[in-house]
Amino acid sequence: MNAPNTTAIANAIKAIQAGMPSQLLGFSSTPIAASPSPQAVTPASMLGISVGQQLSVDVTNPEIVTVTAVTGSTFSAVFLKNHGINGVQWTIGIGAPLYTLVKVGAVTDPTDVVAFCAITFDQGATKRYASGWRVDDRPVFLIESGFDMSDSTIAEQAVMTARDVLIPIYLAQISLNATPGVYITLLPQPDKAAYKVYPQGRIYRVHHLMVQAAAQYNIAVAAI
Repeated sequence: MNAPNTTAIANAIKAIQAGMPSQLLGFSSTPIAASPSPQAVTPASMLGISVGQQLSVDVTNPEIVTVTAVTGSTFSAVFLKNHGINGVQWTIGIGAPLYTLVKVGAVTDPTDVVAFCAITFDQGATKRYASGWRVDDRPVFLIESGFDMSDSTIAEQAVMTARDVLIPIYLAQISLNATPGVYITLLPQPDKAAYKVYPQGRIYRVHHLMVQAAAQYNIAVAAI
């Protein structure tokens, strides 16, 4: 990586959030190369996986697959995208996408939006890494999940569901394909919930999660 690109990192987080399922079943380390033929996958758990079920897989390269067969420890499906090729774990979930709107920047008017996600820059820490002219850059982003309070019970359950989905995923070290050399992980501080009232009077239950990017790059400026 030759220089930081905070906007690209934010957009990469947006892409991950757009692929979030409404329920996370677990992870798999089985490497999958795109193919029109069914492939067997060994997930960490088979709980909740059955023949004919549609699964939302891999938040970093998302697709929907249909389970064609199961055993006690594996399921088979046709995968049209690559997953876990470099030995990294990938996600397995079910249900519709967690959000109806995902964007970089604050949501200022969520009228008619039941569930939204806003990604905003919070702070950064940049310092020289070791010796020489290598720089260590660690921007922090706020992931805000918002849920309409028309039904407070449903909204509260949605906040808890978002927490259950996001935290296990961001506890991992996520490599951003769109920004090579950059990794995202959960910042070690509490996630929080709150209420948010918008100018038009709508109330949303919101959940805040802080994630940190880690990037290193070299810098050299030639004398004139």
